[in-house]
Amino acid sequence: MSDKKNTFLFPSQPFLSGKPYWVQLVVLFFLTLFCMILFSATSGIAARIIYGNDILEAPTASFYRFVQFFNAVGTFLVPALLFAFLLERKWFSFNLACRSIHQPAVVALILLLSFALLPVIGLLVTLNGMIHLPDSWAAVEQWMTKHEQASTLVLETMLNDTSVAILLLNLFLCAVLPALCEEFFFRGTLQQLFQRWFGNAHVAIWSTAFIFSAIHLQFGGFFARWLLGAYLGYLFWWSQSLWLPILAHLLHNAISILLQFFISQSGITLPQETSLSAQLPVALLSLSLCAGLIFMVHKLLKSREPETTE
Repeated sequence: MSDKKNTFLFPSQPFLSGKPYWVQLVVLFFLTLFCMILFSATSGIAARIIYGNDILEAPTASFYRFVQFFNAVGTFLVPALLFAFLLERKWFSFNLACRSIHQPAVVALILLLSFALLPVIGLLVTLNGMIHLPDSWAAVEQWMTKHEQASTLVLETMLNDTSVAILLLNLFLCAVLPALCEEFFFRGTLQQLFQRWFGNAHVAIWSTAFIFSAIHLQFGGFFARWLLGAYLGYLFWWSQSLWLPILAHLLHNAISILLQFFISQSGITLPQETSLSAQLPVALLSLSLCAGLIFMVHKLLKSREPETTE
C-alpha cells in the first residue's frame, strides 16, 4: 500500500517528461500566473503590515524596493525553477545554470560590450519614439505609455537617494536581482523550451527576446529591449551557460544605475533630448565596435567548451 502511495506522490517520471511542448508552455504560463498572484498578494499583505494600510496612497522608495523584490522572485525565478523541477526533477539542469565559464577574456569583452551598446540602445529608443501604433491601437499605446511613465517614476523614486548604502541596495534590487530572475525565466526556461520545440536556435532567441520586451509593457523602449534580449539569447546559446547572459544583463543594468548616480552626485545637467542627427554617428561607430566585440566573444566561446558541474 505504501509503495502505491509513493508511486502516486513521486511517479517514476517527472510530471512534464514526455509531454508535448505546447502542454509544457501552457503549464509554464499558468505556473507563472499562479506564482505572480501568490507573491503579489503576499507582498501586498506584508506591505500593509509593515508600512500601514495607507501606503498605496503615498508609496515610498522603501515600499517600492520591497515590492520589487517580491515581484522579481515570484514572477520569474520561482516559476522557472518549479518548471525545471517538473520537467527533469532537477533545479539547475534544464536551464544550464549548472554550467560555468572560466574565461576572463570573455568577461572583459562583455564588460566592454555593456558600455559600447549604450549609444545603440539610445538611438533605438529615439527611433522607437518616432513610431506610433495605428489609430485602432491608440488606446493600447496610451495605456503602455502611462505604464512606462509610472515605471519610470517608480525607478526615479528608488534611485533618488544618493547615499552609498542605498546605491548598493539599488544595485542589488535593480541590477543583480532582475538579471538573475529574468534570465532564469527567459533564457534558461522559455528560450530552452522554444529551441527544443522549434528546433531552430535563431527562432527561439528572437521569439524569446520579443516576449522579454513585450512583457515589460513599455512601448518606448520596445525595440531596444528586443535587441538586448536577442544579445542575451545569443550569449546563452553560444556559451551553453546561463551565467554569461546573467552577467551581461547585470552589467547593463548596473552601468545605467551607476551613471545616473554619478551624474546626480556631480550636479551635471544633461539635455532632455538629443537630436537624431547627433546620435547617429556615435551609434554607428558604437555598432561597429559592438560587432567586433561580439565576433571576438563568439570566437572565444566556440574555441572552448564551458565547464560542466553536475
